[in-house]
Amino acid sequence: YSNYSNGLAAYVAERAAGVPFEDLVQQRILDPLGMTTATMAQPLPEERQGDMSKGYRYDGSDEVPFEIVSPAPAGAISATAVDMGRFMLAQLGTSDAPLMQPETLALMHQPALTEADLGGLAAGPVMTLGFFERDRNGHRVLSHAGDLTAFHAQLEIYPDDGAGIFISLNSS
Repeated sequence: YSNYSNGLAAYVAERAAGVPFEDLVQQRILDPLGMTTATMAQPLPEERQGDMSKGYRYDGSDEVPFEIVSPAPAGAISATAVDMGRFMLAQLGTSDAPLMQPETLALMHQPALTEADLGGLAAGPVMTLGFFERDRNGHRVLSHAGDLTAFHAQLEIYPDDGAGIFISLNSS
């Protein structure tokens, strides 16, 4: 896992598509899934300000201004919980607007490296394409978290159970 690698992959994708990565994500992911409040724009466009919670370092602190994520592909999406639900449905393969074939989604959710590659490190969480894979009480979990100064988010998908959860906090 590497924020730099995500930035580099986005640069390659934008060069191949001939459009900025932000537009590519909008056209290929957000719009098809009906994620109407989600955006990669930084800072947040004025029309999206009402969808955004204020962020705080801790209870009683001053508001933290909008934080710029760099490189943007490593975590610059601002979205409501409803839109994150739409993203989870796509990851579960149950979206009304699937982004990829079931075989492609299954490949995306497979660990990239195995015990043969990682040795003893394979006993810990391993990476799929963008998710950490874990076992929780016999349930396979694909998850990814993100942290800024004020905001903390965790997305967990239980692909074998057809379920997921998204939590976002606006302070520590």
